[in-house]
Amino acid sequence: MPDPSILNKQHSLANHFALWVTLLTVLIIAGLGAYFDGFLRSSFLENTRTRMAYGYERLSFNFQQVESSLREGVLFLQDDDAALASIRLINRYEDREEYNTFLLDEEKKTLARELLSRVKLSFNDDIALYGKQMDLIAYVARDSRGYYLNIVSYSSGKPQLLRRYEDELHFTPVSFDRAEEDGILYRHIDYYTQEQLNQGSIVSRHLDDRGLILKSHLRIRKQGESIAHIEMSRVMGREYFLGLSGNMNLNIELARQPFAPVTQISDLNHLQEGKRYFRVFETDERYLSSMYMETLDGRAFFNVSMAREFLNHALSQNRLHLVILLCVTALLAMLLIRYLTVKRLSVPLKALMNQLRKIQRQDYSVTRVLVSNDELQAVSESINRLAGTVADRERSLQGSKKELEYLSDHDVLTGLPNRRFWLRYLAEHLQQAGQRGQKAAVFFIDLDQFKQVNDTLGHDVGDRLLQSVAGRLQQSLAGNETLARIGGDEFNLLIENLRDSGQARETAQRLIELFHEPFQVGDQGISISASIGITLFPQDGCDSISLSKYADLAMYKAKDDGRNNYSFFTRELSARMQDRADLIHALRYALQDKQQFELYYQPKVSAFSHTIVAIEALIRWNHPVLGMVSPARFIPLAEELGLIIPLGAWVLEQGCRDFIRLQQLGYPLDHISINVSSIQLDSDSFAATVDQVLKDTGIDTNALELEITESYIAKKPEAARRRLEYFRNRGLRLAIDDFGTGYSAMNTLQNLPVTRLKIDKSFVDGLPHDSNSVALARTVVSLAKNFNLALTAEGVENKSQLAFLAAEACEEIQGYYFSKPLPFNELVNFCESNQKKTMLTSATDT
Repeated sequence: MPDPSILNKQHSLANHFALWVTLLTVLIIAGLGAYFDGFLRSSFLENTRTRMAYGYERLSFNFQQVESSLREGVLFLQDDDAALASIRLINRYEDREEYNTFLLDEEKKTLARELLSRVKLSFNDDIALYGKQMDLIAYVARDSRGYYLNIVSYSSGKPQLLRRYEDELHFTPVSFDRAEEDGILYRHIDYYTQEQLNQGSIVSRHLDDRGLILKSHLRIRKQGESIAHIEMSRVMGREYFLGLSGNMNLNIELARQPFAPVTQISDLNHLQEGKRYFRVFETDERYLSSMYMETLDGRAFFNVSMAREFLNHALSQNRLHLVILLCVTALLAMLLIRYLTVKRLSVPLKALMNQLRKIQRQDYSVTRVLVSNDELQAVSESINRLAGTVADRERSLQGSKKELEYLSDHDVLTGLPNRRFWLRYLAEHLQQAGQRGQKAAVFFIDLDQFKQVNDTLGHDVGDRLLQSVAGRLQQSLAGNETLARIGGDEFNLLIENLRDSGQARETAQRLIELFHEPFQVGDQGISISASIGITLFPQDGCDSISLSKYADLAMYKAKDDGRNNYSFFTRELSARMQDRADLIHALRYALQDKQQFELYYQPKVSAFSHTIVAIEALIRWNHPVLGMVSPARFIPLAEELGLIIPLGAWVLEQGCRDFIRLQQLGYPLDHISINVSSIQLDSDSFAATVDQVLKDTGIDTNALELEITESYIAKKPEAARRRLEYFRNRGLRLAIDDFGTGYSAMNTLQNLPVTRLKIDKSFVDGLPHDSNSVALARTVVSLAKNFNLALTAEGVENKSQLAFLAAEACEEIQGYYFSKPLPFNELVNFCESNQKKTMLTSATDT
């Protein structure tokens, strides 16, 4: 029988051994628990740091994109000749004490519209244009309602802000304080050095209550002289950071101070330099970090935070399992402890570390989850989720990068390469073609009358038509042809490795033929044509800018030749366009004081008594260098540029004043006829202009006759009727000029509120011997009698024409037979001579 003391010693040793092993195991398990606790903390902290790093990198990337967009957004002004011409005009002739609202405000409104299109195209918030003296000219901004246009006018020498929203028609005065509320200063402030300005467009950063403002600046210089300054801004406000926070699943805020516990803060630009250091601070509830960006108004802090709820829950679960494990371990034998140590701890830890090492190797494939029904399994599952999250983030960032690259180089509407891509691609190809000795052709394709599609069918139909046109053009491309949409209804085409000019001609004809079939837009077919300008490399030029400009000029030549065709660039065309530009400049200058313009008056004589009964006002332009410029040359140009509105207003007022002077001199004529352009009639301001002239001159409304071309009536009969009814209700007379050449239908004529028909000179020339002219003239006379309208025959040059028209009861005659158009002083002499002749005839008859 064993000695009881030995048994007790063995039990004591076993108990001590079990106790020490148990304590050691408990310590090991406790240590492992602490390790896993720290591991989870470290893992979640690293995950958080990774997510915050992606957040900061996304923020930095967005700022770079915005700054790039802002820099490029203001560069258009350097090459916009029309806008630069308007700016020079404003700089040169803006007299604030004697401010010309008719001219300068229209130029500023035109500039404001151009600014609107540019700021919308670049998806920015506001754009401002300053003049030579750095005074504000115009700006465009937006609020919750949308974009609104602003110009600076002057009244009594003081600036006045005029504003209209994009969907409004008229500008209205607003308080000049509104400009500062929009963040726009009346006097420009330099935030940079002259050396920085000389490098091109630059971006400054600002911080105010609206948020972080990125603002691009560009000083426009011509011949070493500063003529303008343009700025464009993007506001990165609360809405932007809320949206970014939602996308990144982080809480990102803009503030003037960092988070209170964050003591070490880095510049956001370190991310751009490859230094991704920033400190993540932990509180009981959240992870916190801050980075800053230097602005002109101090540092802007980007505070990023993320909740620790999931980590706290995982730690709590881990600690609960650890307590249970410790209690069980204390009651188990050494083998069970060994089993738990080897089977339940070492192996799982190795599996978890393998999972983590896969993530470190950027292998985010799914790993088999460790099945242990404890915290280790949760960690394994979390690591898999972490791998999936990191993979998704990386894919998302890569996808966003590719999408941004695609969008920056392609047109959103048609999917074609855009202007930015085109300019880069064209320059690169021309450089390569020059090195290889190859030829190329640049096409400028513009749709004819596309504006009418937008005006009549709506911009939605216009957009779908552009998509259909782009699709048809793209399907026809050869392997060496590249097509791009550069804006609006304009496309550019590059033919690489061109054989000769004949190949360019064949391609142009092929493109023209593509427009023969109507384009199907929804359930309707739309017929439209195109005009194409062609320039050749290196024959016409060697750089992309010159070739693009030359192709543009050639396109306008194609339009002048009747549209729906193509034209090659020639040096003569360049000279002609320069002459046109010179004439435009001269016309704009002449409109400043109107001193170069003069009204001539052609008498309108009774066919029976040969007495002068009325006059027609005709404008003449006597340029100091060009001499007498034909109205047929400058009137269409004034209509194209919109200058016919101020010019027509001057003709209307001067003609009425001269008519009143004739009455005061004792020549009481029946009326004065003044020609009105269709552009004037379509203008919303024309009715107010007529009312103001009637008020200022005091002329009787029945003494004023407006002459409208028949083509205007035939083009828009219903709109013409409504517009003419307004003037007829005011008591004015209305005459249809050149009647018989505009194809007016009789029912249209019957419904129009006109008072007179004018027989066109082309019908009078053949009288009285040409049977067709006789038939046409008698038809017009019969129409006038049937509709109870007065009648005037134009272009009467001989006695036989006069006799025929008098016999046909055409009561009023106008033409060289009686008098050519006369200046006012000669008109007075004619009236005096005619009056004496009439009195002598009356005395002889008596």
